[in-house]
Amino acid sequence: MYDDPNYLVNYLYAGLLAVQLYVQDQRDPERFRQRYLAVLGEGFDRAPNEQVAQLLGQAPDWPALVDADLQVFNQLAAQLRALHARIEQGQGA
Repeated sequence: MYDDPNYLVNYLYAGLLAVQLYVQDQRDPERFRQRYLAVLGEGFDRAPNEQVAQLLGQAPDWPALVDADLQVFNQLAAQLRALHARIEQGQGA
């Protein structure tokens, strides 16, 4: 079986985008949904970077996406730690 060294790279890019799309949906669900449905409605005959730019609202800056995603993960981890601490203290959710 042949192993493609770039196979998992696609998942890295998809994950970076997915986190930012999640953030957009959380911040402004209606605007995100309109933009998302517009991209889907236009079909997929354009270059992927054009579609990604339309979804994000700007051209992708991959290093900046890594930093932004790490901030999201850190914020969510802090929320989880705070919730866990409250549960441990018997205060529940």
